[in-house]
Amino acid sequence: MNLIKTTLAVALASVCASTQAAHFIFPTGNLSLIGGYTYAEATTEAFGTVSADGLVDILSGAPTLLGFGALSEQATDGSALITYDWVREVTLDAQTDPSSVGFSIGGTSVIGFDGIAGLQGVVETSKVELQTTLMIMPDGETQGSAIRARLSGSADSIFSTSLPGLEQSTTFNLIASSGGKSVSYTGNGAAEAFDLSLDTVVGAEITLSLSYITRPGWVGAAIDIPAGTVQGFEESGLMAGTLMLAPVPEPETYALLLAGLGLIGAAARRRRG
Repeated sequence: MNLIKTTLAVALASVCASTQAAHFIFPTGNLSLIGGYTYAEATTEAFGTVSADGLVDILSGAPTLLGFGALSEQATDGSALITYDWVREVTLDAQTDPSSVGFSIGGTSVIGFDGIAGLQGVVETSKVELQTTLMIMPDGETQGSAIRARLSGSADSIFSTSLPGLEQSTTFNLIASSGGKSVSYTGNGAAEAFDLSLDTVVGAEITLSLSYITRPGWVGAAIDIPAGTVQGFEESGLMAGTLMLAPVPEPETYALLLAGLGLIGAAARRRRG
């Protein structure tokens, strides 16, 4: 029994000693790309073709990155009304907890038509993106020692429309790369979680890329929308998660744990016998 206790104690001590994790910093001279745009266009008999567009502004500085854009516009002739509202945002926080970087990207769009004669089509296209590089710095680990970057989170979007034939078109993208290796996630707006792991080393850089793209649209036979009956579409989407660092246990640690578990099993069998 003493051998079992000793083996497990050594293995657990090795695991606990390796729970110390490194942290992220932005390397000197790092140039992060943050940006995006939104463009909407509608064609009607009353207004002809009307459009509105805007850009996502950079409102950040390391170690917290932020891109934000918003717009609220309308076109009216006193009775017919077209409204367009949107918000887009992308963030990356490497300050609150440098060993667990939080990120999010998404937005909301609402387009409405009220008292419109001869609506022939509506389309929106938008993209928000963030690309940056993070360096892994040691917290007691040896430079060049193995470490694992884990990206976990979820993506989801909500879409509703009262216009016939108009369909959702949403894409989320996430790519992380380091030392010639990469992992990625692509979603189409359906609610789902992701959990990715990328093995690298302390002192290496990780390049992270996020994007949120929407392209809902419809063109067809002209339809009339009565006054007082607002029709259009609304779409909201969000991808959010964390980039965390965890040590990669050495093979010897697994061997010690397996040995200890094996001894426990053998001892249990002898007692039953």
